[in-house]
Amino acid sequence: MVQIQLICPIFFGIVFPVFTLVFIFWFVFLLQDVISRRAYYKSALRSFQESHDHYQQQEVYKAKTDYVKSIFLFNINILEWLAVTMSSTAFVYLNVSIGLICKRKIQFIHSGNTSLSNLTYNNCFKDEYSIFSNSLVYSNIYFMAYSVFLFSLTLIACLCNYLTARYSRKSWIKHNRIPYFITLIILVIIVTHLSTLVCALTLIVRIIHWIVSIIVLAIAIQQSRRLRMVLNWTIVDLEISKNNPRLLKMFKQRNKQLKMIFLVIWLGCFFILISFLIDTVEIGTQFLLQLITEEKINYNSFCTLQKNYIPIHIFEGFSILALLFTFFGLVFALMLYFICGFGTMLVVIWFRIRGKTGYKTHFPNPLRKPLVS
Repeated sequence: MVQIQLICPIFFGIVFPVFTLVFIFWFVFLLQDVISRRAYYKSALRSFQESHDHYQQQEVYKAKTDYVKSIFLFNINILEWLAVTMSSTAFVYLNVSIGLICKRKIQFIHSGNTSLSNLTYNNCFKDEYSIFSNSLVYSNIYFMAYSVFLFSLTLIACLCNYLTARYSRKSWIKHNRIPYFITLIILVIIVTHLSTLVCALTLIVRIIHWIVSIIVLAIAIQQSRRLRMVLNWTIVDLEISKNNPRLLKMFKQRNKQLKMIFLVIWLGCFFILISFLIDTVEIGTQFLLQLITEEKINYNSFCTLQKNYIPIHIFEGFSILALLFTFFGLVFALMLYFICGFGTMLVVIWFRIRGKTGYKTHFPNPLRKPLVS
């Protein structure tokens, strides 16, 4: 366990800068996309007010849909970076702090005996980890990361609902509840974080937060399935009409890509919620054993446990399982984020170097300088 915990800060130290680089690229890319789509939407709206043409009305509808979609993606990108940043900061803070504490204890107690020092360091790391992982600072940062993840998942569900309603244009598919849903989740996050100030409510708040996360994930999966259902309607219409085989092929490929993207993202979110459940079960077991073993109950100690009540081997099992589920959850949830980010980044760099067509002419540009001096 100790070796795994010590490798993780190095892993985050290597992966996190690359993740930040991809985030900066997506931030600039999506910000430019929001600005350009907003300008196009305003231009289409002015043209429609002047002409009141049916075709121009369709352009305004499409421009607004793309503009709102870009705003959603821009905010989701920021929230994902904040969630990963908070969880990485908490984990590195936990391991580095415990490592420094144990090294100081070893140097002070066993400065000469190497084998005894290593054995004491392992025991020290296990004991300090069980206490430090329930500390107020670490728990609040890690809990905040899960809250940001919950809000990001909420925006994904709202985006799927919005696109489903805009693409289908059916009266029974509406998106007017999106502001109320977002407001409700924000209130839940605020209330749960304020409730953690009362130490006796710590476990109850974490359970409620996990249940809300499961409900939001179920809603997001349902909305993604409805979005794919609307795309299937378009595919069926194109197959029946047979007017545009090229467009039909494009929609089929997009539908397959969307299915794969949602499958990978939902699998990653499921793993992350499982890791949060394992942490909650471990803390609940600690609290239960504390109630059983101690005669006088101090509810303030629910925020910061002073010793480990779970046997070392069981505690190691909890920690390793939570770590593995968190790792695989981040891999699945952010895998396409990395791949698409690097791919788009290389394409943009190639266009900047070779031109938008990918071909750089060897002849001089007569508009840039005169042919005859």
